Amino acid sequence: FTVESRSRFTNINSDDFFLPGEKVELVWSLLESVPCGDGITKYVKHRSSSTLNLLSLPTSISTANLFADEVKKTESTSHSSSKPKLTSVGASSLVDFYQEHKFITSITPLHDDKEKDRLLKATMGVFKLTPVHELRAYYGNCALYFGWMRFLTQCLAIPGLLGLLLFARQYYYDIHVDDDPYVPFYSLLMPIWSLLFLKFWQRKSNSYTCQWGINKDEAVKEDLNPHFFGKPRICPVTGKVELHYPSFRRYIHYVISFVVTFICLG
Repeated sequence: FTVESRSRFTNINSDDFFLPGEKVELVWSLLESVPCGDGITKYVKHRSSSTLNLLSLPTSISTANLFADEVKKTESTSHSSSKPKLTSVGASSLVDFYQEHKFITSITPLHDDKEKDRLLKATMGVFKLTPVHELRAYYGNCALYFGWMRFLTQCLAIPGLLGLLLFARQYYYDIHVDDDPYVPFYSLLMPIWSLLFLKFWQRKSNSYTCQWGINKDEAVKEDLNPHFFGKPRICPVTGKVELHYPSFRRYIHYVISFVVTFICLG
């Protein structure tokens, strides 16, 4: 959805056109779009004292314009006797600037108590499945985590049931776990189940992201190993800059590790 394409949609003026989670994301994107200009930074430097509080700061672009005269006075005033206490370090928006200087500790949307209680009742229960799509409509894209938990719980039913049958057999025939001939087969089943779970979850997560219209790369970000080092290069697959460690050097470490391990085992 874009403003330019709004004519393609119906009931655009309805309060229910955007889901509650989408409304929160829209408001947050608007807050982050308010820039933090040099004028506001200098104004905060000028007003940095024991009486400075959130109410004395501009909260929007239109409100910031009301401070233009005082900002100009600030620029023309010399500060020879005191050093500014506040500086803007990497603040790209006004919200970032307020959080950087602890004027804002957190921003939290208010709850709809009736909808929250309804979702809580729909989620709590022994045999109830998590309503993933309803959670996404209310909380936003963080519902992808609850979708993963639901999928994991469903998939664990297979090894859990087989393990229960294996335990019941051992208890009924008084067989020790080390003497059960079916235990190796169960142990072999678990890595196969793990591989299948990962593959099927990739398909399920792609289904969620496609239905919800979100970018999977933004929804699930893999953190790089902080101990990994290498030289930056252009990835031939994605075309993005990435750290690359030469393969021949990696093989050298493999050989050294193999030799050390072989000596220890010998």
